[in-house]
Amino acid sequence: MGDVLTFTGRRRSNFPPSIPSPRACATLGRAMRLSREILAFRSAIDESPAEAVKGLERVLYIAHTDRSRDLPGERVTRLSRVEIDTLNLVGEHYPDWEDAVRVAALGKVLSYINNTCEAKRSFVGSLHHPALFTDIVVNNRTCFPSYKPYRELFDSNQEWNSLAKHVNTVPGRALLAYAVLRWGTRDVRDHFYEGYPHLLDGAVHLAAALISVEKKERPLTPEMEQRRLERRLEEYDLAMHGRIERKLAEMQFIK
Repeated sequence: MGDVLTFTGRRRSNFPPSIPSPRACATLGRAMRLSREILAFRSAIDESPAEAVKGLERVLYIAHTDRSRDLPGERVTRLSRVEIDTLNLVGEHYPDWEDAVRVAALGKVLSYINNTCEAKRSFVGSLHHPALFTDIVVNNRTCFPSYKPYRELFDSNQEWNSLAKHVNTVPGRALLAYAVLRWGTRDVRDHFYEGYPHLLDGAVHLAAALISVEKKERPLTPEMEQRRLERRLEEYDLAMHGRIERKLAEMQFIK
């Protein structure tokens, strides 16, 4: 009988590399396409915001479609990291754009959220930049995220020294700032206001916007309107009441 050939101990690297499956090739191709689209979008935001906004939905839908293909037979109920990062990039530049560009961007974002994502509240809760967050929830209150995670965070971290480490790990800093304005302890508020003035200003802006667009069952006299305002202001840090009232007078949000 002839010798039996064995490959015991033979190193796998001596064999030719395996050929990727068609699905793996398609996935890689989509990833490369998405990367190109994102790079082009980032470049356009700096050079021509109006043109970038025109292409915003294209980038988002490519990311969304790729995620849907990776989850065959499943309903996509939340946005991917790429989608959230893209919208946070929009939010970063949003306050600096001209009104026409902001209106166009907001329209595309609202349309995209409503058409592709069932978990609207989870998505909006992942935004870091208050101006875009405010205009979204003012125009679609069903998008307003739950406060519960932040109330629980404050209950277990009532001192700034313990809360500080969570500021950059929470899902969305826009909602964190608003929650500080409503429920933070004095110690948390004082340190947060000093360390994150831009987020504080955004939270004040959001508070004013929500008070302004609140539905009224009937027309109010000036005296009744003043009492309504005073009741609503009680929900927020007393030290910020003056700033909220000044924001109310400015009315700088899109609706």
